[in-house]
Amino acid sequence: MKVLRLIDTALAKILKVVGLACFVGLFVILMANVFFRWIPLLKNLPNFSMGWFDELVEMLFAWMIMTTASILCRDKAHFTVDLLQMKFKEIRWINILNMFCDIVSLIFLIALCYYSMVLMMGARQLTQEMHIQKRWFYLCMPLNSFIMSCYTLRDLIVDCEKFVCFRKKTV
Repeated sequence: MKVLRLIDTALAKILKVVGLACFVGLFVILMANVFFRWIPLLKNLPNFSMGWFDELVEMLFAWMIMTTASILCRDKAHFTVDLLQMKFKEIRWINILNMFCDIVSLIFLIALCYYSMVLMMGARQLTQEMHIQKRWFYLCMPLNSFIMSCYTLRDLIVDCEKFVCFRKKTV
């Protein structure tokens, strides 16, 4: 258990650093784009081009969104409608509802992981300006959906334990 907590802590730090680095990178690139549009200092230089701008923004945005989604999944901070869970938290069937939601989420995340892996492996084209394979853009989807699947499986196990403990408590 201690090893799993250590892995979880290290993974959370890595995810936060990647998400923050993508956010800062996006901010700097977007500000540079605004700056160079308003002040045409470098437009007259012969080899200056901002064509790579769109490609880098696309990649950083995808990585930022998927990575922060993994962080939210880890912390159970995604938006949820928990009206029934809050109103009927002392009733046993709420644990079954939570387990059902976890199972549906897990099925979705496994499908997302599989199909995004197929998409990533089939991506052979290069970006026009930076000449990077598109699969690096798509890698964030299978990687982070796998991480979210692991966290959802953890939530399912915790909900199953709650259900078993609730049954023992009421019997």
